[in-house]
Amino acid sequence: MSALAVRTPAPPSGRALLRRPARLGYPHALLALTVLAAGLRMARLGATPLWRDEAFTGVLSQRSWREMLSAVGHDSAPPLWYLLSHLTAAVVAGPAGLRLPAALAGIAAVPLAAALGRRLGGDLAGLCSAAVVAFGPAFVLVSRDARMYSLAGTLVLAMVLALWRALEQPTRGRLGLFALSVCLCLGTQYFAALAVIAALAAAALLGAGTRRILLAVAAAAIGTLPVLGWLAMSPGQLAHAGSPFWVESSHPGMLWSVVVQFAGGPAIDAGNPWHLQLGSLQVISFSALVGGGLALLAALVTGRHRRLPLQRRGIAFLGACGFGGVALLLALSVVRPLFEAKYASVLWDPVAPVAGCGLACMPRLLRPLAPLSLTALAVASSLLTVGVTRPDAAALAGTLSGAGSPHRLLVSDPADYLPLLYARGAEVHVLAGSVPWWWGVAAYPPGAIWSRLPPGVRDVEVVATRDSMPRLGGRLRPVEQRCAAEGVCAWRYREAG
Repeated sequence: MSALAVRTPAPPSGRALLRRPARLGYPHALLALTVLAAGLRMARLGATPLWRDEAFTGVLSQRSWREMLSAVGHDSAPPLWYLLSHLTAAVVAGPAGLRLPAALAGIAAVPLAAALGRRLGGDLAGLCSAAVVAFGPAFVLVSRDARMYSLAGTLVLAMVLALWRALEQPTRGRLGLFALSVCLCLGTQYFAALAVIAALAAAALLGAGTRRILLAVAAAAIGTLPVLGWLAMSPGQLAHAGSPFWVESSHPGMLWSVVVQFAGGPAIDAGNPWHLQLGSLQVISFSALVGGGLALLAALVTGRHRRLPLQRRGIAFLGACGFGGVALLLALSVVRPLFEAKYASVLWDPVAPVAGCGLACMPRLLRPLAPLSLTALAVASSLLTVGVTRPDAAALAGTLSGAGSPHRLLVSDPADYLPLLYARGAEVHVLAGSVPWWWGVAAYPPGAIWSRLPPGVRDVEVVATRDSMPRLGGRLRPVEQRCAAEGVCAWRYREAG
C-alpha cells in the first residue's frame, strides 16, 4: 500500500473545538460553511466596476466564439476560463456574469479543502480547513474577480486530492480522474504545471512507491496532451515566450508581499481612502493563519498533542505541494521574472488545509483562539469585499459638459482602455506610440491604437490616471477636468482661440 494511504481518522471527542458543528454532524457543518462561503462570494458580485484584466474577459465575452478563441490564442492564457465566462456572460449580464465562474469555483474549493483537511486530522481538521478557505480574504477576494485564478486554485486542490486517492489505489478510474484534473488545471492556467510537478515530486520523496509514481506520471502526461494541442494551434502565445514581461525582478520585498497576500488577500490600492483600515484587517488575517501554522508545527515537533489523529506524512505532502509549487515559481523567476502574487495564488491552495489543521489542534489554553481566528477571517473578508474599490473609468467618461457630441473623440491610456472598450465599444482609442502585448492588446479591435490624433480634431475627451495628464499638442488645451477618488480623471481638450 502507498505510504500516503490513510484511514479515515476517528471523529474528535465531544469536548473538541467547534462543539456546535460537532453536534450538527460533519456533513451539516460542512454544508453550513459552504453556504456562508457562497454568501461572501455572491453578495454584491456585480457592484464593483471591472478593472483592466477583468475588462479583457468582458471584451472577449462580447465577441463570437471564434473571435474569442482567436484573441485568446494571441494572449498568454489557456482557453478554459474564457469558455466558461463566455457562457455565464450570455446568461447573466454585466460584471456579475463575468465573475460568476470564479465565485462558483471559490465555493467548490470549500468541500475540497475539507476533504483534504479531514485526511490530515479528522472531522474537526476538515471543518477548520473548510473555514479557512470559506473565510480567508485571499480566497474570498480572488473568487470575486473575473479572472481565472480562483478556478485554477480550486482545480489544483482537486488535482492534489485526485493524486492522493490515485496513490492509495491506482485504479483506472482514479488515475483517469487525476489525468482529467491535470488537463483542467493546465487548461485554465499554465502555471498550474508547477503544482503538478510539485505534487508528483512530493509523492515520490515521501515514498509513495515507484510503480504508483510512474502510473501517476503517465496519467499526468496524458492530461497534458490537450493543452499541448492547443499550444500547437496558438503560435501567437508561443511568440510571447521570449518577449519582455511586466513582472519586475524578484527581491525580498516581493517575496514578503506574496506571503502576506496569501494570508491577507490582494494588496490594497494606496489611493483607496480606507487603505490603512483595510490593511489592518489583512494583518489580522495574516496573524490568524500564521497562528494556525505555528500551532501545527508545535504539535508535530513536541508530539504531546494527541487530541487529533494527525497524519504527519499527509501534512508533509500538502505542505510540499503548496510551498513546492511556489518555490518552483521563484526558481523560474531567476531566469525570467515571473514571481508575482496572482501567479503564486494558483499554487498555494494546498497549504490552506495545513493551516486549518493547525487551528484544529491548538493547545487547550489557546483553543478559544481558533474560533476567534476564523471569525476574524470572516469579518475581514466581509469588510474587504465592501471596502476594496476600483476606479470606474467607464462611468467617468461622458460626465463632462457637452458629452455625447458626435464631433468629440474619446481616447485613453492603455491602463484604462479595456474598461472603456467594454462599456463604450470601438469609439474609444488608445493614444500611444505602441502598447506592449501584456496590456491585453489581443482584445484590441483593429485601428484601436493611435500614435497621434487625426488632423482637424477640435474636441477631445481623455480618460487616464491622475498623475499622467496627457499633452495632446497643437492648439488643443485642457478646459475641464473631473477626477474620481480612485485616481482616474477625465479631461476635455478643445482647440484654443
